[in-house]
Amino acid sequence: MGYVKGWAASAYLFTAGVARPKDRAFIHRIGEHVFGAPEPPELLVPALPIAPIKDIVQGVRVEIADPISVDGNTTTLEQYVFAALVERHRPKTLFEIGTFDGRTTLNLAVSAGPEARLSTLDLPPQQLAETKLDVHPEDVKYIDKKESGARFKGTPQEKQIEQLWGDSATFDFTPYAGTIDLMFIDGSHAYDYVLNDSERAWGMTHPGSVILWHDYANWDDVTRALDHLRRTDARFSSLRRIEGTSLGYMVRQ
Repeated sequence: MGYVKGWAASAYLFTAGVARPKDRAFIHRIGEHVFGAPEPPELLVPALPIAPIKDIVQGVRVEIADPISVDGNTTTLEQYVFAALVERHRPKTLFEIGTFDGRTTLNLAVSAGPEARLSTLDLPPQQLAETKLDVHPEDVKYIDKKESGARFKGTPQEKQIEQLWGDSATFDFTPYAGTIDLMFIDGSHAYDYVLNDSERAWGMTHPGSVILWHDYANWDDVTRALDHLRRTDARFSSLRRIEGTSLGYMVRQ
């Protein structure tokens, strides 16, 4: 009878049980017992409350300028969310940390209209070894690229985009203090940089500004940093994750 129960438990554990964090951890312990496998790392469970996506996009008609997504980009659904938020909040000054290939930059500029102004900050590849804080090792391939902002170059929107260069931990953001209506953070995914860039974003925005972060629940350091901010810093207590995306989101009170 014991063998039958054991067989049934194993059948459950390696099928439906894989979906439960507690059971996955037990599978790792079995592996360690039988094969000498190491203990699994602590499971990171994203803790931000969910903001229903329909509350953001319902009833909004938007235009996506460059829908094709590559590794390192926001998804097309996330671009749709950006466009909907711009349509709802009508920002005239926008700031992005982390230009990459400029796809999000371009789409924000298209959505905001020709009167809006958008600044985007990127780290030059030659400064990779000189950053004040440690960048995430997986960030290197997104920093060490042939050209920053390639997807907005030569477009009608290029004239309303200000390309900036530097390390967000040392860059002088003073000229933008309190002036930014929409802020997007997608620079280094290292924990300390996410905290640094969030603090910088707070200094540049004002009550009513929209602040967005990319790669929540995709990168552990981003997830830990945003969960920490919401839990420990009252300024970020309204931080949420937009349903179906990796976007952290808040409107400053």
